[in-house]
Amino acid sequence: MNALTYPIILFVLFLLSKIFPYKKAEGGLNADFGTLQKKYQKWDLFSAFLVIILIPVTTYLLGSLFSIIFYSSESSNSEIIYHIGTSRLMWFMPALILSFGLLRVPMTLIYKSIFKSDYNQFMLYSDLKTGIDGMRVLNYMTWISGLGAVLFLVLLSDYSVDIYKEKIVLNDFLTFSDKSYSFSEIQSINYIKPLNPNTGEPEKSSYFIKFKDGEHWDTARGLEDDNNRQNEIIKFLSEKSKLNINELQKNPE
Repeated sequence: MNALTYPIILFVLFLLSKIFPYKKAEGGLNADFGTLQKKYQKWDLFSAFLVIILIPVTTYLLGSLFSIIFYSSESSNSEIIYHIGTSRLMWFMPALILSFGLLRVPMTLIYKSIFKSDYNQFMLYSDLKTGIDGMRVLNYMTWISGLGAVLFLVLLSDYSVDIYKEKIVLNDFLTFSDKSYSFSEIQSINYIKPLNPNTGEPEKSSYFIKFKDGEHWDTARGLEDDNNRQNEIIKFLSEKSKLNINELQKNPE
């Protein structure tokens, strides 16, 4: 673990305690922290273990669901010859963000099933231990992660490359509009065969298509052709643009 990890964690906890300080509610539970600590400290490791388990499990389930709902290897537009859409792996990005917001749901259910009538007392111990109002933090996390996940879903749903008979249309990840290019506007087609700097072994290859206005399409960045037609697509672009395919070891970006 990096030497800066612990100071960063402590700094984040300090900030959270200032932004979301624990304040005892009127009529709330009265208990000595030392007494609560003796009773519940043994559950601290379990709580950390629960987060470590729930985040990847929730991410996997949501990512799988998103890829089933949103992933498509074909386009409904009959004029499109080749459609390259967002890869299945990319749908796990909004799933990861959303999993942090939904973390409170399974954790609350698990804690209530374990502690039953002592649930509120255990939550009080957690708040007193950190000085942070845990439920307020989780409420904000739910809203922030939910909005972040929705934004990612919108951006990813429009992330694609569509190749027509006479043009290529790029829908970039961080934009809400597309760019259309004729094949004559392609400046170069590059086949990237990188080598591992430590072992000298070849790494995963990709294609980098550069346009005359400076824009580019890198086949290694988040798009996927489910029909494994990448070489066929690049050959089509080479023929249409009348350009040879350059072989490089580095991305020319």
